[in-house]
Amino acid sequence: MGYRIATEALVFGGTTATMTDAAVAAGRVPAGADDWQERLRGDDVLTGAVAVADELVADAVDRMTLGRADRPLVAVGGGAFLLPAEIPGVSRVIRPEHAEVANAVGGRHRPRERQSRYDLACGRKPDTGHRKR
Repeated sequence: MGYRIATEALVFGGTTATMTDAAVAAGRVPAGADDWQERLRGDDVLTGAVAVADELVADAVDRMTLGRADRPLVAVGGGAFLLPAEIPGVSRVIRPEHAEVANAVGGRHRPRERQSRYDLACGRKPDTGHRKR
């Protein structure tokens, strides 16, 4: 979906159900979008999708913590609001100010690292930025 979410998601008047729609139907609305919930109130299918997603998140947290429970989880990116307020095995869910753009900011400050990862994935030797003179 990506950039098309703003035109295709139900919450924006489109015809494609997304996890954003499901989260909004379940009462999880990003800051500044309080009117979104009125558009999707009472959709049991979308609310059920959130329950499934919450189980997947809890399972992922369980696998990632390797037995270390009660660590905080920092939620960033445009989908940070999709996460529940409480997740089993997590002491608290932290949503920093302007978290919705954190991935974009981090990606912008690491272009060479991102290119190196791409090069490695394609089987090429990454450019380290160090040139022979």
